[in-house]
Amino acid sequence: MPESTSTGSTAFARAVKAVQLQLEGAAVSANVFRNRSRVVPRDMATAVVVRSSQADGETPAGCGSSSQWQLVLAVECYARARAGVDLEDALDALLLGVTDAVAADRTLGQVVADIAPVGVHWDFDVDGEKTGCATVTFIVQQFTAAASLS
Repeated sequence: MPESTSTGSTAFARAVKAVQLQLEGAAVSANVFRNRSRVVPRDMATAVVVRSSQADGETPAGCGSSSQWQLVLAVECYARARAGVDLEDALDALLLGVTDAVAADRTLGQVVADIAPVGVHWDFDVDGEKTGCATVTFIVQQFTAAASLS
């Protein structure tokens, strides 16, 4: 599914935005951001940050009209312990909500060819304020016009 029309942004920026929109639409958290500071204010019980990490591309043999890309996205899921809910449970619920929301449409509204989780990293000492972070690594498959990032 080559992206042939230029919208003034790279295919990678469109993928990050599409993940953000999908997570917002699923209401996984009231706070979903792209490429923002890792500092999460105390008044946010949860927050999700979608970050582009790396993209590797190749032009498949015989396909001189398009390039195939693998984009690595990191989706950081932040949760705080709160009355009646311990940190591990709050973080696990957010992590599950994020992965379920992305799995609901693995083409992100036809923006990418596919997206799938390939790893999770947990950090329970984010800020000393009973906040944890589970970072889900996704691999995004997408196509661009040959020799183009759009």
